[in-house]
Amino acid sequence: MWIRASALALLVAACHDAPQSTQRAESVPVLRVLYRDANASMLLTLPARKRGPMPPPGCRTPLLIDPLTGAVHAISDSEAASRLKTMQMAGATPGTCPPGPSYRGANL
Repeated sequence: MWIRASALALLVAACHDAPQSTQRAESVPVLRVLYRDANASMLLTLPARKRGPMPPPGCRTPLLIDPLTGAVHAISDSEAASRLKTMQMAGATPGTCPPGPSYRGANL
């Protein structure tokens, strides 16, 4: 089932971080990529550039989104890789992640 346009707009808007003027200089630039299939959507956080720094562990956790309920839960890297075989990219947006292991995903 496809996500309705308004729900997708909310999801992508939620991926945007605060304006750059309020971001700390040490933030890690990332690219948040949304994939979807008939059953779910998946949000991956990737380095903003080839060979760029990897996002911190708490920020790069793949997230699976139920399009009917909006429920979100973390999935393993292996499950994300498996799902990529059947999903299509729906969109991407640049952003940043705070550095370090203490990040808990609050700015997703």
